[in-house]
Amino acid sequence: MIKRIIKSTLIVLAFVPVFSQTGSCAPCYGTRMPGKDKWHCGYQAHDIFRTELKNDQGSMRSVQGLFLLSRGLFEGLSIDAKIGVGGLRYKRPGRPEIDYKAWFCGGYGFRIRLGERAAYKTVFGFQHISAHPRRAIAAGERHKAILDDWQFSWLCSRDFKRGTPYVGLRFGRKDYLYLGEVSRKRTRSDMSRALGLVVGSDVALTQRSWLNLEGQAINGEAFSISYNFEL
Repeated sequence: MIKRIIKSTLIVLAFVPVFSQTGSCAPCYGTRMPGKDKWHCGYQAHDIFRTELKNDQGSMRSVQGLFLLSRGLFEGLSIDAKIGVGGLRYKRPGRPEIDYKAWFCGGYGFRIRLGERAAYKTVFGFQHISAHPRRAIAAGERHKAILDDWQFSWLCSRDFKRGTPYVGLRFGRKDYLYLGEVSRKRTRSDMSRALGLVVGSDVALTQRSWLNLEGQAINGEAFSISYNFEL
């Protein structure tokens, strides 16, 4: 088991230099994946408490509500999709906060099981969320923005009778894309905080349904909770 975990870790670390300019706080889904041609569904509430942007360009916060859908393409490989609503708050020092009210939000990703032995699993994943909130008015001006959230993750879990706790690493970034009437500007999150910690757990409700709780720290603070079930 230890050799499998070391091997999985080396594989994930090999991806980091490749994606260091594209890689954030999107939930990782955990390590429970649908089998081949099976489906998982659910609803998720996701709160990104704070994300610092590079070069002191301010900070962001986002609250999202998303319907989840995952399909197993093969044993150990699933694709994930989500759709719902999400808002965005942007604050820059010395300027009024801009509050973009919730509107369309969606995302996609995949997960690959790298190793499994007895009650232990290791999973590598990619997740992306894009939030398109409503226009906002601040200081007499109209503003429009998009939040892009990219993340690669590596998780290790252990199955117990009533749940599956997991811990892992994530590497990613968030972009604040400002869409002005005459200008368009993309500002990235602080990439010196690109590597973060993930701690979470699936909590069994019935044989076919469960709660997922997940917290993220270091390169941004976020928490998500979702209700999930097998079709």
